[in-house]
Amino acid sequence: MSSADQVFATSLFSGSQGRWLTWIRKGSLALTDQAMISGSNFAISILLARWFAAEQYGAYALAFAIFILVSQFHQALLLEPMSVYGSSLYRGRLRHYLGTLLWMHAGTVAMISAILGVGALAVFFTHHSVSLAGALLGVCIASPCILLFWLVRRSFYLELQPAAATQGAVLYCFLVLLLLLGANTLRVLSPFTAFLIMGTAALTTSVAFLIKLKPITRRHRNELSLRDTSRQHWVYGRWALASAVAMWIPTNIYYVLLGSSAGMAHAGELRALMNLTLPVGQTATALSLLFIPYASRVRAESGSRSLRKISFGITALFGIGAIAYWATVVAFRGSVLHLFYGGRYAEISAFIPIVALSSIFQTCINGPAIGLRANEMPVCVFYAYLVSSVITVGAGVVATRFFGVEGAVITMLVANMSAFLVAQMMLSRNTRHVSEVLVKTT
Repeated sequence: MSSADQVFATSLFSGSQGRWLTWIRKGSLALTDQAMISGSNFAISILLARWFAAEQYGAYALAFAIFILVSQFHQALLLEPMSVYGSSLYRGRLRHYLGTLLWMHAGTVAMISAILGVGALAVFFTHHSVSLAGALLGVCIASPCILLFWLVRRSFYLELQPAAATQGAVLYCFLVLLLLLGANTLRVLSPFTAFLIMGTAALTTSVAFLIKLKPITRRHRNELSLRDTSRQHWVYGRWALASAVAMWIPTNIYYVLLGSSAGMAHAGELRALMNLTLPVGQTATALSLLFIPYASRVRAESGSRSLRKISFGITALFGIGAIAYWATVVAFRGSVLHLFYGGRYAEISAFIPIVALSSIFQTCINGPAIGLRANEMPVCVFYAYLVSSVITVGAGVVATRFFGVEGAVITMLVANMSAFLVAQMMLSRNTRHVSEVLVKTT
């Protein structure tokens, strides 16, 4: 294509009916893939809560939270850079690139498993909690398999092929539920075996993925340098890791603040409110798996200036979807709360419009964030979320202490709105700067 306008005209947002149908199909498959993974995790939590004693389920929940924390390193240093570089720099050498990533994965999970293993031993000998020690040992064994599943599953999105990823998600979900039911029937289910089951299902699905992907792992046949690729991922991923931490604060710190100042009941009210945001958030996550590689590819072919139009289109798409969802929820919020909570938490109904506006901004920030990531500027994403974190820590502490849930949701709205505006400004500034440099050098 000769210009960014021509590329954009034939892209996702063109008037071509065939193009629209293709992207609708791919987007539907990506949503199905995400729904299967999220649904299986939800089903596991519900089933284990029914089957485990309180101590066992608490051990499982704490160990899973620790797994999510350590998985951020894998996400930031491997998966997020992979979505950017795999669709641009290494687009013509994906089998070599995937083989190099598998070596990087092996080194990363070896460190993670060693830390978890030491933690399991420390818990066993110091706290004498067999359930928690067993759960941590299960995470230690299962985490390499689960993280491998995440890695190879995302590989299919580099070539915009969510169908294969969806097939794997279905297989994983089926295996997990089948093995859980079998273990419960045989009365061998525990926090340790629950994680082993997830690891077994993840490893089985990963093997099926790898057979299809055929990565080149032999170093003498792989033309990519492991050292150079690792350094490249670190340069990008260190800011993605910082962004992950900055994103955690505005979303999760209010539970700590409310629990310590107003009581756990108020923290539960906020959790009940935030549950309403999950459908929008999960949808944005699923579609982002498609849009990040796509935007990276367009940027490699047509330059950074094209990212502004693509990001605007993604922001509009997410914004319209979020507005449509929240218009329904706000209009029928009484019925929605009764359906979800059976008459409980009726007092939070007045806060739903504020949460709706906050969620819309939080969803829309994915548009400029995708553009910045595709432009290899994750540091700008970090700055946007850093602003949100500063507002949360600065104003959120005071507002939550004096006004409870209302103060929390209002501060959350201000923080998300500010993060969106900063991200939009960063995208406009960086793409314009790059375009001006290119013009001056030609």
